[in-house]
Order: sequence, then C-alpha cells, then structure tokens
Amino acid sequence: MRNIYNSPLINGNCTKEMSYLFSDDMKYITWRKLWTVLAESEMELGYSITPEQISQLKENINNINYEALEENEKEIKSEIINNIYAFGLQCPESKNIIHVKGDTSYIKDNADLIIIKEAISILRVKLIKIINNLLNTAIKYKDLPILGYFDYSGQGIMTVGKKIGFWIKDLLIDYKNLEYILSNIEFKGIKGLWGNQLDLMELFDNDKEKVNTLDRMVTAKMGFDRSFKLCGKFYSKKMISIVLDFLSQIGETACKFANEYRFLESLREFIDTLNTSYPGSSKKHSIADRMSSLSKAVISNSLNGAMTSINQHYDGGSDEYINQKISIAESFMEIDEVLNLYMNISADIAINEELILKHVDDAIPFIAMDKIVQAAVKNGGDKAVISEKMKEIMSDIIKRRNSGRPDNILMQSIINDDDFKISEEQFKEIVNPYNFIGRSIDQLDEFIEEEVMPIIEVNKHIILN
Repeated sequence: MRNIYNSPLINGNCTKEMSYLFSDDMKYITWRKLWTVLAESEMELGYSITPEQISQLKENINNINYEALEENEKEIKSEIINNIYAFGLQCPESKNIIHVKGDTSYIKDNADLIIIKEAISILRVKLIKIINNLLNTAIKYKDLPILGYFDYSGQGIMTVGKKIGFWIKDLLIDYKNLEYILSNIEFKGIKGLWGNQLDLMELFDNDKEKVNTLDRMVTAKMGFDRSFKLCGKFYSKKMISIVLDFLSQIGETACKFANEYRFLESLREFIDTLNTSYPGSSKKHSIADRMSSLSKAVISNSLNGAMTSINQHYDGGSDEYINQKISIAESFMEIDEVLNLYMNISADIAINEELILKHVDDAIPFIAMDKIVQAAVKNGGDKAVISEKMKEIMSDIIKRRNSGRPDNILMQSIINDDDFKISEEQFKEIVNPYNFIGRSIDQLDEFIEEEVMPIIEVNKHIILN
C-alpha cells in the first residue's frame, strides 16, 4: 500500500523475528492457545469437555481465518468476541467451550506477558553476542595504551582493552537486569472477571483447590513458573513500567557506545570501515548515528510505562492499554534494531594503532610533567627552579603546536638543561606510556575472569550458533 503510512520500524529497521511478535498472527495464535489451554485444563479438572473437542481446537490454533474476522468486524465491535466467533466457525463441535469462564483480560493480559517474555529472550541472545564481540577486541588490544578523555580532552592513559571493557560492563548491567526480569516475570493466570475468581468458584462448585490448580495448570502450560497471586481485573502495570525502563537502559548503553565510537572515529583512532553486509549506508559512522537516534526514541518512550502504571487507579485504567500497546511494541522493535546495529559494529572494530600511539606521545609532555619534576628533584635539582622551567617548556610546546611548528622539543629541553640532571635514558623511561596505565591490564584481566567469562561459559551455545 503506497497511500498509507508505513512504519520505518517495519521497513528495514527491525528483524522479522521481532516484528512477528507484534503481528496479528502472533496475537491471534496466542489467544487461541490461551483458549485451548484453558479448556483443556478445565476438562482435566472434571468439567464437561471431551478430548475430541480439545483436539479440534488444537488443530486450528495456527489456522487463522482472516476472511471471517474481516467480514464480521463491522458488526462485532469487540476484537475478542470476533475472534471467538471466527475460531468457533472452524471448530463447530467446540465453539461452546471456547472462553468458558475466561474474560478479556485473561486473553489480552496473558498474551501481552507471553509476547514480552519472548521479545526479551530475543534481546538476550543479541546482548550475549555483542558482549562476546567486544570481549574478543578487548583481549586483542588489552595492552595497547590509549588516551583517556575527560570532557573530550586527553588527560590520562589507559589501554584500548580497558576502554572497551567499560562498554562491556554497561552491557553486563543490562544483561543482569534482563535475567532478573526473565526470572521474575509473572503470568496473570486465570483470575476471573474481577480478579477474585468468583466465577471460577461457581464453575467448580466452590472447590478452591480446583480453582488454584486450574490457575497453576494454565500458567505452567503457557511456559511460566508462577502467576500473580494478587491482582484485580488487570495485572499490575508496574510490570510495563519495569520493562520499558529496562529497554530504555539498553538504549542508554547503546547510545553512549555510539557517541563514544563516533568520537574515537572522528579522531581516526577507530577506523571507519565499509560494511557491505548492512543495507543502506555501509559506513560504520552512519550505523552508529542510527543507533544513537533509535536509542533516543526508546529512552523517550519509557515515560509511557510510568504513565500507564500510575493511571491504573486500583483496578481501572483500561484506556491506558492503547498507550501500553504502542509503547511496548515500538520500544521492543526499536531496541531490536539498535542491538542489530551494535552487533554489526562490534563484530569488526578496526583500531588505528599507529595514530593512537601518536596521540599518546603528543599528550605525554603534559601527563608526565609531574613525574619529570619529581625525578629532577630526586636527582638533586631545585624544585622551585625546575617547576618554573617546566612551565616555560610546556608554554613553548603549546605555542609551537598552535603555530604549526615542530613541538617535539621536550626531551632535548630536559636533557640539555643541567638544572634537571636527567639523562636521555632516564627521560625515555619516565615518559614510557606503560608507566601511566597503572593496573589497566590487570583490571581488565580480573574483570574478564570474574564477571565476563562466567556469562560467556553459560551461553556458549548461543555464541557458537
């Protein structure tokens, strides 16, 4: 269709795997699974339903009859009721057992939670692959000195490996948050129209054990280990707020990486390589720009989670469902593409070692100034005289740089001045970049061993796939 709006999230900015989760196919198939599981569980607990009826439902779960849905959508305004009717047309022997003691929120709320869980699982795989990509690069360049930048000014020396380790640490925080959400996300279960299971008690002649068992059975069959013990008509929308905040945090991580990558690329310390595997612009700086833009969209969208949660008002707030529906779908599809872009860049980060070391050498006079003074004083020089002369030398270096003249005068200025009492050999030892990286290499090794490798080992099957 050329005459209606097409979302850029669908047209090239999201994988089919993620966009499918928010499709009508996924929604309606999930609804049918919920109806089938409910009926099957009710049968197993003694309600008058036959195995043949359940078989008929199962045979048609994936066979969505869209023609029937479209034909009746003008007359049947409720999407749920229209789907019950369409499902019943395909299952004439079972139509009366569809949605027995179910309700709209049983279908919609549980379907939302199922889709959210599957969407997070997709992101989990991508996070692990990005962490592994960066890990390989960090190990490769773990001992290469590089300037550390404070307010875009080189004011210290670390290693390339440690710098990349900062990005990995941010991703590990997101990974741990993801694992917490996956392990704690609860199914709504079957709680009845108003959450008090009154209608289910009526179904099973006030047998509360059967009602509780039904809830547990439906929950387990849909892939969850527990359900909300307490909820009203809807489950707590605090869950939506938590999920959108989590996606926003991944956006923060990715946007920070993209901005820092672009900065290092602008210094030509990271090489802006061509990447023919990605559609559109194949320059990595363009891919990083897209990462940053999509991440900001996710971050700004996260506020909708709070708005949905605070407007639930005890057991109401159903009007907020549209806000939730749009925000969840768009945020997941946006962050899915963000991680695709992150994987693309992290798979092949090209380092300009020669230029990185040149930038380090350029900064050494300022970084090593205190050590030079200390060495000169230790050799018997007068601290006041040495300090004043160092200021003059540094001022001369700055003037030379600003005027485009050669500025590599530090060593000769020092070793030719008797007040410093520093030999050429001692000077070269003082300004060796490795004297300024501290424990950067050891810190990275410890970080990898203690925090990164346990996660890599657990997820080897994902990395090798």
